[in-house]
Amino acid sequence: ILARSLQQFREVSDLAERLDTPEADRELDRSRSDWACRRIDVCRARLERDPSQVGLRLALAEAKFDAELFEDSFEDAGSLLEFDEWSPSAHFLRARCLIAIGKDLPAMKELRSVALRRSVVAPEKLRHASLRLLCELAEKLSLEATGNQYREHLRRLQQASAPEQDEKIS
Repeated sequence: ILARSLQQFREVSDLAERLDTPEADRELDRSRSDWACRRIDVCRARLERDPSQVGLRLALAEAKFDAELFEDSFEDAGSLLEFDEWSPSAHFLRARCLIAIGKDLPAMKELRSVALRRSVVAPEKLRHASLRLLCELAEKLSLEATGNQYREHLRRLQQASAPEQDEKIS
């Protein structure tokens, strides 16, 4: 069921990109919603069989976000904050939920937990995405000094990752 739903979503995405019509966009929205609902159903069923699969709780929260169930997604992601392994992703998802419902300042707090937290360091890609979002929100909210601080953190992160990229290329 998941594979069929994903295949349909991909096909409709390709079609919508080529056609660029209102009908194609509506079909894309329907397909995206179907994909999210199938993921929710599968994650719930698997969690009922084995509640210890913490990663599925994040997948469920992400599927709810994709289904535009932002409050539910926010709450589900909150249940993962106690797990160091999952907390950066959970904070990031919670921030996306808050942005989606127009709560930019609380979203910034969640993003700072991903980008700047020292006790549980988030993966570099997640820190990078969080800092970019923080910069955008600071600009949107006219927080110039705060935005400058986030841009400086982003610059440092990019500089630190540049030598690593050079080593991978060599």
